[in-house]
Amino acid sequence: MRQKFLFYFYILLDPRILGSFIYRDLKFPYEPIWIGKGSSGDRPKAHIRDSKDLKNNRRIHCKIRKIFKDSGKDPVILKISCDSENEALYNEIDFINVIGRADNGDEGPLCNHTDGGDGATGLITSEKAKEKLRLANLGKKRSKESKEKSL
Repeated sequence: MRQKFLFYFYILLDPRILGSFIYRDLKFPYEPIWIGKGSSGDRPKAHIRDSKDLKNNRRIHCKIRKIFKDSGKDPVILKISCDSENEALYNEIDFINVIGRADNGDEGPLCNHTDGGDGATGLITSEKAKEKLRLANLGKKRSKESKEKSL
């Protein structure tokens, strides 16, 4: 039986920067910092969880740590449901383009490093790929935190 996914795109907002941020038919009470696409689970919270690991130095993780340091708050998460994966991907790409990326010379506030539409929903890793990963990690020590994540 095929797994049914519930698709959405999401926006992370910086609660330190209050204002009226209007992009097409969406209005945000805070400045947007990230646009993404998710299905089923809670993909937006993964960014917040990953930012706790100080080794993660992607722009979004550093920004989330700074938000928490300055305000004691996590970014505000807005999820917008979509009827299909294609609609969620279209909205992710469209709003990244409309709002603008900080690293793209278009002076937008987003920490995204791509124009969106990346990733694979429902990706099933083959046994061969799993074995290759297992061998690559054989003998490496895992931190207590890493072991807890896999429980």
